[in-house]
Amino acid sequence: MSRHAIFNPLVVLVLLICSTPAQAEVGAEQLVSDISQDVLERVRTYAPTYDNDPMVLQNELLQLLDPVIDFESFSRGVMGAYYDQATPAQRDKFMTAFKATLVDLYTSTLVIYELTKVSLRETVSVPPDGARVSVDVFTREDGSYVVQYNMRRDASGRWVARNIILDGVNIGLTYRNQFQSAMEAENQDLGRVIELWPELIDGR
Repeated sequence: MSRHAIFNPLVVLVLLICSTPAQAEVGAEQLVSDISQDVLERVRTYAPTYDNDPMVLQNELLQLLDPVIDFESFSRGVMGAYYDQATPAQRDKFMTAFKATLVDLYTSTLVIYELTKVSLRETVSVPPDGARVSVDVFTREDGSYVVQYNMRRDASGRWVARNIILDGVNIGLTYRNQFQSAMEAENQDLGRVIELWPELIDGR
């Protein structure tokens, strides 16, 4: 599977669930609706200069993602049962690598796939503190995706994303399977898999 095939949904993710200081005051669905247009404008602003200075767009997106993706829970889910075997230092190292690869890969994908419109489908409350927000996402080439965001409130009451499902494909599970395959290929060497994670995701 190519890097862009994997990260298409993560492009959608950054465009739709970015944070504002008033995030805790709005519902998950309203957050998606209110912020998506502003983020699309940022992408339009910085994407044209991406080839000459990719870090500008990457930094913009990283600033948006940090408050709204629960990277700790996301990376823990990807590691699966191996999370309990990892030392605190290994967990932190993998979370850092996981975050960096997401930002790098979906930023590069943004310059290829142009999103034009987002239409909310439905929001389902998941007690006690979660929600599933489903949207239709349309691209400039008349493509479309159905995307479901699994969100929850963090300790401060802000909405954060823990997983994403694209047209029925569970992205967190996809990465977990990739991590499992890497562990098998590397003879259960957890440290080596963490070290190699950027190369594994990049397809090299």
